[in-house]
Amino acid sequence: MRKYEKQSNQQFAYWKGDKANVKNNVNQCLDVAGAQNVDNAHCVVFQCHANLNQAWIIDDKAISYPPYPLSDGVKFQIRSRMAENRVIYMAEHIGGNQHRLRIRTSLPDDDM
Repeated sequence: MRKYEKQSNQQFAYWKGDKANVKNNVNQCLDVAGAQNVDNAHCVVFQCHANLNQAWIIDDKAISYPPYPLSDGVKFQIRSRMAENRVIYMAEHIGGNQHRLRIRTSLPDDDM
């Protein structure tokens, strides 16, 4: 996750620990909506709590990565700590520089 610095509620940081989360400056966390541990479930920003649907792993040793990493060349995936460790991917473009985030099973031949 790269932080967007123009608005404080869009500045995100990864917080390590037992139930590591991705949190913004107003105590909201990246959350799998409704704790739906299924492919294509939506990710949202929601008030932080201690459930697994807000717990994440930064995986820089995964088998599969998006084909075009960001310009700094750092390759990684953000995986849910819920069963199956589904990975976040950018789904549909929803305007401007915004994309909807979802989770899905990451397979070795994924072309994300």
